[in-house]
Amino acid sequence: MENYLARAILLLVIFIFPALVECEVRLYDFR
Repeated sequence: MENYLARAILLLVIFIFPALVECEVRLYDFR
């Protein structure tokens, strides 16, 4: 069960991290 949770968290990080990076890049370009 812990392995499944670890995979779920890893997938969330993989999907959310690029979104955060893109958001920061857009804010940086917006200035």
